[in-house]
Amino acid sequence: MPGLFSSPLEERIEAIVKIQSRITNEEATKQHMVLPLLNELGWRIDDPHEVYPERQTRNKRRPDYTLLVDGKPVAFVEVKSAKTRIISRGRAVSRHVGQLIGYCFEEGVALGILTNGTQWILIETFKLWTRPEDRVITMVDLGKLNVEEAANKMLAFTRRNIRHYYRKFGYELGERYGFVF
Repeated sequence: MPGLFSSPLEERIEAIVKIQSRITNEEATKQHMVLPLLNELGWRIDDPHEVYPERQTRNKRRPDYTLLVDGKPVAFVEVKSAKTRIISRGRAVSRHVGQLIGYCFEEGVALGILTNGTQWILIETFKLWTRPEDRVITMVDLGKLNVEEAANKMLAFTRRNIRHYYRKFGYELGERYGFVF
């Protein structure tokens, strides 16, 4: 339970953990768990220039969400049902990671996010000599951490920190809009 001065992010995490058992399919996971948390992490979920659902890749595949900055895709989000485990025995489940990395690789997107609403994995697409499940930057299981620790680990998924990841490779992504779909 958050302390006396809990943050909106901590409150959102608590709400997600509380409803997890009532969410039974992928669409409900997206609507009631993933989108509210992305919003709390600084992604404008009502802006198609920033969060775009089912954006088709070159190979006509459709990740659940594309996160964009300046019209450039910076991460794909693959959502599984809240009932699907994406972390097992402290490791990312390889079949789900492989699907996500496939989307990212096709489009040259450096980051992927895999989630079932309570488990979140941030993955680096391009990492030499590593298996997909070993490209994990961070994993968070909201149901297994105290809310303050979970909120702290979820900061890796913020819009600001995703932009920062690209900056370390010399890509400046600002606040411009103008990308036409």
